[in-house]
Amino acid sequence: MKHLVLIVLLIFLFTGLCTAQAVFQNIGSGNWSSTASWVLVSGSSSTGYPVAGDTATITGGGSITIDVNSQCNQLTINGGSALILNSVSSVLTVSNGLSVSAASTIDLTLGALTITGSMSLGSASTVTVTQGALTVVGLMTLTYPTAGAGTTLLDIEGGAFSCAGVMTVTATTVPAGRFAELRIGNGVVNLAGGVVTTSANARINFTGPGSLTLAGTVSINNANSFIAGTGRVIYFGIPGTNQAVAPLAYYRLVITGLGTGVKQIAGAATVTDTLTLLTDTLEVNSGGSLTLSNGITLVRTGGSLLSAPIFQGVADIIYNDIQRDTTGLEMPTAASVLRNLTVSDIAGIKLGANVTVNNNLNLQQGPLLTDVYSLVIANPSGGSGVDPAVSRTNGYVAGAITRSIGTTAGLRIFPLGAGSLQAYREFDLDYTTAPTVAGSLTVQDVDSSAPDQSGLPLADNSETIVNIAPMYWQADASGGLSGGVYTVTLTAGGAPGVSDLSTLRVVKRPSGGGPWAIDGMAGTNSGTKSAPIIVRTGLSGFSQFSFGSDNSNTLPITLLSFTGTATGNSVLLYWTTSSENGNLFFTVEHSLTGNSFEDIGQLTGAGTTTLEQSYHFNETDVPAGANYYRLKQTDARGSYTYSPVIVCMVAGVNPFKVFPNPATTQLTIQPGAGGVVILYSQNGQYCRLLSAGVNDISRLPAGFYYVKSGDNVLTVVKQ
Repeated sequence: MKHLVLIVLLIFLFTGLCTAQAVFQNIGSGNWSSTASWVLVSGSSSTGYPVAGDTATITGGGSITIDVNSQCNQLTINGGSALILNSVSSVLTVSNGLSVSAASTIDLTLGALTITGSMSLGSASTVTVTQGALTVVGLMTLTYPTAGAGTTLLDIEGGAFSCAGVMTVTATTVPAGRFAELRIGNGVVNLAGGVVTTSANARINFTGPGSLTLAGTVSINNANSFIAGTGRVIYFGIPGTNQAVAPLAYYRLVITGLGTGVKQIAGAATVTDTLTLLTDTLEVNSGGSLTLSNGITLVRTGGSLLSAPIFQGVADIIYNDIQRDTTGLEMPTAASVLRNLTVSDIAGIKLGANVTVNNNLNLQQGPLLTDVYSLVIANPSGGSGVDPAVSRTNGYVAGAITRSIGTTAGLRIFPLGAGSLQAYREFDLDYTTAPTVAGSLTVQDVDSSAPDQSGLPLADNSETIVNIAPMYWQADASGGLSGGVYTVTLTAGGAPGVSDLSTLRVVKRPSGGGPWAIDGMAGTNSGTKSAPIIVRTGLSGFSQFSFGSDNSNTLPITLLSFTGTATGNSVLLYWTTSSENGNLFFTVEHSLTGNSFEDIGQLTGAGTTTLEQSYHFNETDVPAGANYYRLKQTDARGSYTYSPVIVCMVAGVNPFKVFPNPATTQLTIQPGAGGVVILYSQNGQYCRLLSAGVNDISRLPAGFYYVKSGDNVLTVVKQ
């Protein structure tokens, strides 16, 4: 008897639980939160419209509009009906599953639709996302129309669509004219679980410059299933695992992730516009290939190629990172391929092979270190045609530059620098009378610990040169370059002991050395005492160039090197001098920005000596990220000069948070983001530095962005 009572009680409780869930169906068209829009099919409801735990069906051609925060358990839309979200307050959360079929539609103009279960879209139905956000936590399935011609369409015109599970686009054995399609216009699509297409009629179609980010398995084996348009495909991968890159023709391809997986191409992949190596590595498996179309732009940030690509024509390469990189397999081996080279790398890049640039070398920031390799800026159109271009914002070349010189008058710049001192040493050549024979000129900046003083003193009108600076520029003509008259301008960054710019004079001597001599006429000098700019006009022929002065410039020290090494959270600074004249002390200065410095220590100088001296200074508890250092040298007269600034990247734990995401007008960087935080665009291009706290991003175009600090990369959607 007791067992019978218990069974009856359980049946009663179970029945009560089942009937507590309300089942609604729409009455024509109306508002989700209005009782006039629904009829209660079964169960009970205290609201008269669907709420959390309830099941709802929109059918019969009706339209239901969401304008407040709404919820339900399951939602079915069929019979040519519609669900509309068209304001920022339009929010609907479906906790179990959503099914759309029979030529029905979802119009997500604004707001957010979140399905914590799975979603299916079929039978010529359409979901259109204009500016809102569609999120599916479970599986996403698109199936072709069961009868008649037409398309089952998920159209991401703008806004964002994210799916945590696998997305399957199914269209097997489909008659002509029936498609199941994920269409991407200007929107952002993130498929964490991967994507599978089943035939040519099951397709992903880019109709605009939107982006598709893939983390899981990608199975798009039919070339007709993928229409690249002007879209961007981003392979993100799953940490600790490799990811297959589908053998397709991409417009823009981005390789990224958390640095623990390899992206692998098993078949033939082609990129026609831009390949971005943001993070992680990309390799081609046996039997596969990576072909880069004529005019391709290759952007290397923190990633790299493990296999050499096939270049079908010319290519532009951009280096864009915060760590120092060495050129690798992304650099074409054929001298005729590289058209434009852009260096925008905070810590600089180092050549790993000889490089020939055939149009423009663009130095935006950071040094380009040639090491033992050659850097040639060639003229692809031949000897007397238009010169190749060299442009500079804030970078320089540490090493030699060889560039073509045509038979035209005008300015040619050689943006050089001393790599160990990070001192800018530009050599400008301005032809007032054009060369008679075209050719090439190789220029290199050289620091000299004991410059030859032979030929001194030299008289130049009212000035008498009695000492030569500890540096010179080696300029050698080749390829027949001859004739012409030019003005030379030397920018002598890191020049020691300059107190009177007006007394500085350019001097010349043969390339192999020998006595210094005067040629041409003195121009008007400018610049600063630590980076003077010295001008000489009416020159011809090439050799070694330096500058000298009278006794008004005492040259108190000759700084040979200034370097820093980071170990853990400590930085060891080391510098050497070849000579000192009345040097009292060095003050070590530190900065987190590179602009505002503070004193962190002082070391006594060697006074006056011609022997090489070495110094070191250790700073502890250094914050993670970029740390800037310079030396302030003070002499016996109380005068002082500054060394060039060096930067040391300190690693260490650098966790950070970014919110909100998606963001609209502001982006907050959570404290804990030590060091440099950089914002990159969808294709890996440097946008700007971010700071801890609130950052205004209202002027940024909508789209997909990366936020990088150290080795950490986060993705952000700007709406």
